[in-house]
This record gives sequence, C-alpha cells and structure tokens, in this order.
Amino acid sequence: QIVVGGVILVNVMMMLVMVDYPDLGIWTQVNYGFLSFYSLELLLRVFAYRLSFLISFADDSTLDCATPPRCNESDLVWNRFDFVVVCCGWTDIVLRTFFGVDTPGPAMMVVRTVRLLRVVRVLRGFKSMRPLTNLIRGLLNSMVSIFWVLMLLITVMLVFAIFTTTQFGHNADKYTDDPEGMKEKWGCVWNSFRTLFSYLTLDDWSNMTREVAWPGPHMPLSPVVCTVTMFMLIFYVLLTAFVILSLLTGTMVEEMEKVRNDNDDELEDFRDKVRHSLDVFFNHYLAKCSYDANLEMIGLNEVGLIDLFKDPTFQGDLKALSVDVPSVDPKEAFVCFDLDGDGHLLWEEFSNGILALIAKKVSRNKFFKLDATMKS
Repeated sequence: QIVVGGVILVNVMMMLVMVDYPDLGIWTQVNYGFLSFYSLELLLRVFAYRLSFLISFADDSTLDCATPPRCNESDLVWNRFDFVVVCCGWTDIVLRTFFGVDTPGPAMMVVRTVRLLRVVRVLRGFKSMRPLTNLIRGLLNSMVSIFWVLMLLITVMLVFAIFTTTQFGHNADKYTDDPEGMKEKWGCVWNSFRTLFSYLTLDDWSNMTREVAWPGPHMPLSPVVCTVTMFMLIFYVLLTAFVILSLLTGTMVEEMEKVRNDNDDELEDFRDKVRHSLDVFFNHYLAKCSYDANLEMIGLNEVGLIDLFKDPTFQGDLKALSVDVPSVDPKEAFVCFDLDGDGHLLWEEFSNGILALIAKKVSRNKFFKLDATMKS
C-alpha cells in the first residue's frame, strides 16, 4: 500500500507538470510506465482475491483455510474504479496505436476523461488517516444543515438586495457624481446581490459604505437617513459575515463531533463484543487443550490449534471480530502464538495471539484499547 500510494502521488505530480508543459516528448513513455504499473498491481490483486476482487459474496460460511482470501467489502468500490481506469487507459492506447483513432470525438473524450480520474486515486490514502476521514465524514454529514444555512443566507441577501437597489440604485444621482458607477454596484437586484456578497467577504466594504452613508452633492440627504443607512449596512455585515457564517461553522463542528462520538460508540461496541467473545474463545481453548497423566492442563498443542481453525464455529467467531480467517496459516499462527517455545499454548499466549489477529484489522489506538480489554 505504501509503494502504491507513493506511485500515485508521483503520478499526480507528473500530471501537474504535464499540464503546464504538454509539448515535452517524454509524456507518452511516462504514461505507459504508470499504466503498466497500475496494470501489474491490478493483476496481482485479481490473482490474490479472484472473483471477490470485483464481486461481493454475501455467504462466506463455506470458507476454510485453503480458500483464497476475500477482498474487504469496503474496497470493492475502489477496486471497480481502478479496473475501469486501467481499462480506459489501455482502450485509449489500442485505439490510437492500432486503429489510428486520435480525434477528439465524443467516445475518445469520455475515455480520456475517465483516465484523468486516476487523480482521484490519491483519495484512497485518506482511509488510513483517521482524523482526515472523520473530517470528511463530518463535512458530508453536515451537507443538509449547510444547505439550509445557505438558504437562510441567500434569503437575507435577497431582502437586503431589494432594499439597497430601491434606495441606492434608483437614486444613484443623489449619492455621487458617477451615477453609472453607482448603478453598476446597486442598479439592479443582481448587481446589489454581488455587491452584498463583497460585504459578506469584508472586501472593501467600508469604502462602499462611505459612498452611500452621507449626503450627496445634488440633493443632500438628511443626517438621519445617512445614519440609518450606515447602521443598516453595518447590521447586514454583522448578521451575515459573523452570525450566519458562525452558524455555518458551528453546524459543521457539531456534525464532526457527532462523528467522533459515533467512533467512540463503535469502539465501545467492539470492545463489548471482544469481552463477550473471551468466554467463547476460552471454551474453544478448553475443548482442544491437552492434559497430563494427572489430568492437569498442559495447554493447546499444534494439532489442537489446527483442528480449532478447521472448526466452522471458531471461524465464525473470528470473522465476527473482523479476522480474515482464510489468510491465517494455523501452523505459522502456532509458532507466533507459542512465545516460550514449549510446544503448548497457555491461555495467555492463545488470547494474545487472537488479539494479534484482530489487531491487523484495527487502528493502533483501537489496538491498545483492545489489549487492555483482553488483559483485564
């Protein structure tokens, strides 16, 4: 994954250079190189996961240790995306090389557009960055609330746009010697809306306020009208640039906090599942343990562990904890579990080995919390 991620980043950087310097003669060879790497990676993954690379299998009850490992359900979308991108890349090459199709027709434009989507592969690395993943999830979950906050903002801006167009745009000659410039800012609702958006970003809003906040040269306005106009525009700035935008920020922060709490709840549920599974694994352990002549427990030997991994019930309990059972070699697992090398697994060695299998599918933080759970 690290090598593939590094190649993707290099590919993105090369594409940035290629866009600015498209006439260099090396880009064809560079594209062939990256496409060949992606194709090789795709073939290796297909060889490893077989049909599960692209197809979801709902029933895995028949899996045993000799069955090829199945791809995670969460990776299927990325696998299909990679497959389409690579196929489009080779389609582009075949059409240009063997059929002389190099015109920007609709079909070729679609193919090349899909090839450009390989830049999106860099997002694949986000799933290994939990804080960034939580940030994106919180942003996506807050989209509905953001929509309604934006509707409120647009409504307020339209109300003020109607007022300012009537007050300033229709009386432009009363405020300045350049009525055309005034109408460009306030002459219609759309112009007023754009100007009010500049107020929202606090871009030169003070100078624009001075143009309309005191008497003009031809028909001086009363100080009362100027004062009311100034406070009205200041109120608009406070309402939109501070209150509503703060509401927008608070909405996103609230959703991100919910995502963090959901992650904590998910971890707690997983810890409860591990606690519940301890008794189940202990029963499996006892059922396969060896005893000496005095009927004292010696531990679990290699044959017992192999038989345990063949037990469908034991496999199901491991899968419930996200352990990829088909990828586990019982003989290698026994060597790893047997820390003292005496040929028997004590309960502590067995439980720590199960924890190590679980740790392959969880984050580092989750691993330490699970470790504390198993030892408590």
